[in-house]
Parts: sequence; C-alpha cells; structure tokens
Amino acid sequence: MTRRLILSYVLLAAFVLVIVELPLGLTYAARAQDRLLADIERDARVLAGLVEERVESGDGAAVATIAEESRGRVVVTDPEGIGLVDTDRPDDPPRDFSTRPEIAAALAGTQATGIRRSDTLDEELAYVAVPISSDGRLNGVVRVSFPTEEVREQVRDNWLRLGLLSVLVLAGAASLGWLVARWATGPVEQLEDGARRLADGDLSGRAEVEHGPPELQHLAIT
Repeated sequence: MTRRLILSYVLLAAFVLVIVELPLGLTYAARAQDRLLADIERDARVLAGLVEERVESGDGAAVATIAEESRGRVVVTDPEGIGLVDTDRPDDPPRDFSTRPEIAAALAGTQATGIRRSDTLDEELAYVAVPISSDGRLNGVVRVSFPTEEVREQVRDNWLRLGLLSVLVLAGAASLGWLVARWATGPVEQLEDGARRLADGDLSGRAEVEHGPPELQHLAIT
C-alpha cells in the first residue's frame, strides 16, 4: 500500500509537470529564436539603409567599414549577387552569392529570413537578407547571419533548469506520499497486530491507534 501511494503521488506530480513545463520550455525556445531573428533583421535593415548610397556609388571600402560594426557576418552584394563585402573573408576575391537561396530571394525584391545549416562553416546559422534599393531600383543585397549556438545553449540551460525543478518536485511528491502512507498505513499495521494477538488467544490484546484517520481510530476502539 505504501508503494502504491508513493507511486500515485509521483505519477500525479509528473502529469502536472508535463502539462506545465513542456509548454514553458517550448515557448521559451520559440521566443529565443524569434528574438534572435528579430535582432538580425533590425541590424540588416539598418545596414541596408547605411550602405545604400555607398553601394550605389561602388565605394566598397566605406561599405566594409560600416559592415564591420555588426556582430554577425555581413555579406553585401551588387545587383548581380557578386560579393562586395564579406566580413568573415575580407581578403578573398569577390564571390558569386546569387546561388544562395536567401540572396536569390532578396535579389528578387523579397526579404528572406530563416535558420539553416551551413555546410561550409559546419554550423547552424540564423540569417536575414534584405534588398538594397532606391527609387525602385535594386542596388544589391545585405545579408546578416549569426550562429545559433548561443541561443541553443540558452534553450538547453532552460531545459536543464526545468529538469532540475522536476526532480525536486518529484522528490517532494515522493516524500509527501511516504508521509501520507505512513500516516494511513501505520494504524492498519497496529490493527493487524491487535487482531493477531486476539486470534492467538491473548484477550488482553489491544490495538493502540493514537494517530491516523478517525475511522481507523474508531475501529481500533471497537
């Protein structure tokens, strides 16, 4: 009986934890990802506005100076998708970025936002690519990308905190179940002992039940 009571308390606590903590963990992960993309989008839009005139005039040095202020990797291309600036590879010759899906979307005039794994860098990146345009004419693209590892670590830490909380709650539920079981089953054991003594012919046998449910105390007196 003691084991069944403890198990019932632990299962009830686990059920409540799943209902409460699972949505909390998933919501935290989604919001952390949304915050990262929102920050990158803001940086990309600001950069697009700052480098617009420099890209139009072909001032690559000025574009590179502005792009270096961003925390993430910045790629700025011309209207053909040829790289003007790549903050991760500043000394490399110009590369063709037009085959990148997000660059191609931005060259078509559509902002591209998402998360994908880079086989070249062997890491997951969050990116935003925005078109650079003025007077209805496309002058190029700004893409800002940032590794998601920091956000993933925050999400993992949050899951670990929730897991630790679950362990503490389940341990508390097990302890409470044990206390309730002792409170409920202790008098039953005392009744069994008294009944056994009477069955053995000891008419002086009594069931000393001083604690526990009132029904069991009344039964002991009877």
